[in-house]
Amino acid sequence: MNKILKLVINVHCLSIENDSLPNNLSYSRQILADRIALCIQEKFHELTKNNVRFQRRKVLSGIILLHNYNLETMEIICITTGTKSINSNSLIQNGKILHDCHAEILARRCLIYYCYEQLKLYLNEKYDETIFEKISHNNQYQIKSSITFHLYISIAPCGDSRLISQQDNTYEKSSLINLKQNLKYSLKKSCGLLRRKIEVSEGTIPILAKTIYQNISICDELISNERFLTMSCSDKLCRWNFIGLQGALLSTLINPIYYTSIIIGSLYNSEHIRRALFSRIEHKVYNMPIPYGLRRPFITDITNPEIRNTTRSSNHALIWNCIDQKCEIIDSLSGLTISHEPSIVSKIALFQQWINLMNKIKSETIPKNYYDAKQLAVDYQTAKIKVEFCLCFFSLMINDGFYFSLKVNQAFENCGFGLWIKKPNEQDQFDLSSLPFENK
Repeated sequence: MNKILKLVINVHCLSIENDSLPNNLSYSRQILADRIALCIQEKFHELTKNNVRFQRRKVLSGIILLHNYNLETMEIICITTGTKSINSNSLIQNGKILHDCHAEILARRCLIYYCYEQLKLYLNEKYDETIFEKISHNNQYQIKSSITFHLYISIAPCGDSRLISQQDNTYEKSSLINLKQNLKYSLKKSCGLLRRKIEVSEGTIPILAKTIYQNISICDELISNERFLTMSCSDKLCRWNFIGLQGALLSTLINPIYYTSIIIGSLYNSEHIRRALFSRIEHKVYNMPIPYGLRRPFITDITNPEIRNTTRSSNHALIWNCIDQKCEIIDSLSGLTISHEPSIVSKIALFQQWINLMNKIKSETIPKNYYDAKQLAVDYQTAKIKVEFCLCFFSLMINDGFYFSLKVNQAFENCGFGLWIKKPNEQDQFDLSSLPFENK
């Protein structure tokens, strides 16, 4: 049997942790969710109270840090808005643009930026102020056990999470039972599929098997012949629940970081969002390198769901982070700020942060090329490939209606593990030569 499929049916699966929240909290889980949502909403209103233009948002997201689950000392890491990904014509190979300006994706980038600043505190021997501690046996860092991160999203993440949520709300109001049954059957076949974002617009569409089989590798071909493909937020969040939020560069320095809870402000359906964010592949991912593996976040809605904004969404995204304490406004069509500068959370800016830290921590030669630097995180890259493979395998089984067929075997053998729709490697072939930021 094809060796790739043997990995899928291997009886030795990774350890799966239960819901990350402890059972002995002094308050209810619903109170936790409501307080986190309210904290993010109030901060957003504070930031935009003098600018009606930026109050008009469709998706709001933010990350909260809790110390020992104390709701009285909540720290807001970031506030973000946004619903769009860039136009293919804006594809530039210098790391300066933000390809994906969806709110929860920008929030994760802000968390990475925050982690770099926290590592600086540790290196400056401010051990009581930083969230990190040193791991003695492997020279890595990890977040202190008292620290947890919690994500708020005002609506179910685009992709598989939102597909059925929208239809379920329609079903409840519909008296056309036959139509309901037909739609439900059709949508059931779509459950769990990998989906990609529609560029310069909203919504997602399934990634067909023929798209998965394609080997997109050359930037010029992508711009001239293919549309720019960005995976849905549901698919990205699912991957992060297995491999962590820190990305490849930070993985060379720290253990993986996971969300302890994900709070949804509207269009929430417990069954569907759990399927989208972990359960569709939780028993299909095997032999993950330690310490990677599934961490099931606590996922819930809020007592008073947000009222959906059905107006046309803005072409701008907002980013506020607790380090700089100021707002960046991103043009979602170009991936740059409205002043035509790279964001503080762009690839090249975060790469500069990594270079600065590595110069202080590591004695060996440090790669100056972004792509080469990411390859140093061997275990992270291995875990990432395994998760992406299983998501693609699940999608193929539903999409094409076959299981261990020769067609699947041949497709996976021809393509290897790189079946997740990726940006071409050329996008990561840059260095710091054109970076406008000063070293921090």
